[in-house]
Amino acid sequence: MKYKLALFVFFTFCKADIFFSQQSFNFSNTLYYDLNQAKQDSTLALKDFDNDFKQFRFFISGEYHGFTENVDAYMTLLSILNKKYEVRQLLFELPNSFEEYINIFFLDGNFEKLENNIGRINKVYTKLFRRIYEFNRLLAINKKLFARCIDVEENYNIPIKVISEKLTMEEIKSIKFTELSHIKSIEFKSKDRVMVAKNFISYFTQNKEFIKSQIDSLKFKQICSLVEGIKIGSESSFGKKIGRTETPESKTRDSIFLISRENFMFDMISNIAKEYPTEKFFGQFGKAHTKLETITNDNYVSNWKCITAMISENNVTLGKVCSIDLFYSLFSKSEVKRMFFTHNNNFNFRQFFKTMCLINIYSNSIFSTNEKNAHFLLII
Repeated sequence: MKYKLALFVFFTFCKADIFFSQQSFNFSNTLYYDLNQAKQDSTLALKDFDNDFKQFRFFISGEYHGFTENVDAYMTLLSILNKKYEVRQLLFELPNSFEEYINIFFLDGNFEKLENNIGRINKVYTKLFRRIYEFNRLLAINKKLFARCIDVEENYNIPIKVISEKLTMEEIKSIKFTELSHIKSIEFKSKDRVMVAKNFISYFTQNKEFIKSQIDSLKFKQICSLVEGIKIGSESSFGKKIGRTETPESKTRDSIFLISRENFMFDMISNIAKEYPTEKFFGQFGKAHTKLETITNDNYVSNWKCITAMISENNVTLGKVCSIDLFYSLFSKSEVKRMFFTHNNNFNFRQFFKTMCLINIYSNSIFSTNEKNAHFLLII
C-alpha cells in the first residue's frame, strides 16, 4: 500500500510540475501579468495595465487565503493602481470593527498597539500591513491609503469596545444604556463583556428609533453596521461551525449564513462607494467572492451571487468592477510543507489529495477564462 501511495504521490507531483512549468499558456481572452518574471526584471514591476482599465472604479482580486505570495501580488497591484489610477480605498475581508485600528496603524506603524486592540494577527496579514504602512508613509497627505473593513464580526468583544469608544459619556447616558460606560474596565475576554454586548444588541434592536434621535447620524449608521455584523457572525457561532458537519440542517444553516454574509459585505461596499463618490477601490478577497457570474455549484449553497457579481449588476449606480484572478504557478518549499505535512511532520494524504484535485480543476478551467470569470490574470 505504501509503495502504491508513493508512486501516486510521485506521478501526481510530476504532473503538477509539468503543468506549472508550461510556458505555452493561451490567455487569448484575458490580460495577464507574470509577477515571477517581474521579480527577475524590475523594469516590469510597474508595467501599466491596459488603458481600458481606466473605466473601472473597483478592482477586486481573488486569492487562496494563507499564502505568503499573496502579499507580493497585493503590493504589485496596489502600487500600479495607486500610482496610475489614484486608488486609495482598500477593501479588506476583515471584521468591520477592525477598521479604525488598522487605519491608525497605517499612519503610525505601531504594530503592538494594533494587536492590543484587535488581537493577534496571522503572519500573512502581519507582513501585508507592515508593507502597506511602509508604502503609505511615503505618500503625500492627500494621497494616503484608507482601510475599509467590510466583513461580519468574529466575536462580541471587539465590536462592543468600538461601539463604547464611538459614544461620549453624555451620549451613553442619553440613550439610557449605561452598561456601555463600563466596557473599558471589563477584561477583554470575560463573560461580562459578552453579556453587555448581547444586552446592547437586544436593547438597540428594540429602541432603534429612540437611539437614532439621541446621537449623531454618522455614529448611528456605524453602530447599525457593527450590530448587524455581530448578529450575522453569531449565527455561525462566529464561523466556528461552518463546514464542520454535513447534516441537512447544518448545510441549511451554513447557506443562510454565507448568503447573509455576502449581502452584508455588498451593502458595506455600496454604502462606502456612495459616501465617497469620487474614490476608487481595491480589495483582495478569497476567490469565492470574486467571480463575475452566479455561482451555480458550491459546497453549501447553489445559485448565489458573490460581492463582485453584485457590484457588476449595480454598475450604473456604483461604477464598474474589474475582476483580477491570481494564478499560483509556483509554491515555495515552505508552503508545500505547510500544506501537505501535519505538525509532527507526517504526510497529510487528505490535504495533498484535496490540493491535487484543486490543481486539476483549476488547470482545466483557468485558461478558458472569459469576461464572466475575470478581466485580468496575475501569475504569482
